Amino acid sequence: MIRLVVGRLLAIIPTLFGVLVVAFLLLNVIPGDPVAEMVGERADSATIVRLRAELHLDEPVPAQFGHYLWVSYGAIWAGPTLPSVPSSAT
Repeated sequence: MIRLVVGRLLAIIPTLFGVLVVAFLLLNVIPGDPVAEMVGERADSATIVRLRAELHLDEPVPAQFGHYLWVSYGAIWAGPTLPSVPSSAT
């Protein structure tokens, strides 16, 4: 029984990695610039360059994937977070 549980827990690692790879590839295949969609039509070029640097979109694809893994790994271990409710709303 313990071997089964350990085997299932170890099977999570390649499965999770595969899901992250597929999600990253889908995000990169979608046409359009995510920064242009975020800032809109009236943004200046300095804002676009700054935002692309903050999101690591100015790096090569392998570096972007490494950053994506690092951020995803942290989000997985942190668990789901709920938005805070202002105290005046209660």
